[in-house]
Amino acid sequence: VLWQEPNGPNSTVFPSAADYQKYFYFYRPYVPNGVEVIYISCSAALPEDQVSFFPSQGEVGKIYYDFYGNIYAAAHWKKDKHPLATLDELADEHGLPFGLGEWGFGAAVNDALTPTTNPTAGQFVEYLVEVFNKRFNAGKTNGDVIYFDGRSPAATQNLITSADDWKVPLYQRVCSALAGSDGQGINGHS
Repeated sequence: VLWQEPNGPNSTVFPSAADYQKYFYFYRPYVPNGVEVIYISCSAALPEDQVSFFPSQGEVGKIYYDFYGNIYAAAHWKKDKHPLATLDELADEHGLPFGLGEWGFGAAVNDALTPTTNPTAGQFVEYLVEVFNKRFNAGKTNGDVIYFDGRSPAATQNLITSADDWKVPLYQRVCSALAGSDGQGINGHS
């Protein structure tokens, strides 16, 4: 990953997609052969920024998204049934694996999904499983789907604190789907 989330709405590092792509194509030749470069989009980036920042001239091995429950909830309230669609389709267009560089229930404590929010944390997890199962069943390659278990006393919304934590069965649901132990596996990840 040459730069994590270059397209965040509050980014001052890359004022435009052209600035990021200039950076990307300057540094890409220094990555050793055999090491894939991953484009990771910010979850708060607008769909047009998800696409415009993508280095479309090649040399990207995978497309990932940092996707949190609060972004899923915002899409849910806008009646957007597939908030991962933009990057899912971009990956397909370029024949690349699609995955999640980070996923979690919220970007902050006050916006995190729980078992009682609307939508629920469970609905969020089922959406993730559905998206990646659908890709796998269509013969597409999935990338990694990585849970963000951030360690911060101020940001505990994604932290799994014990075996009894309510997040454990939801985390296990995604892991089981990835491994295929529930019969719906998306074990076509790379």
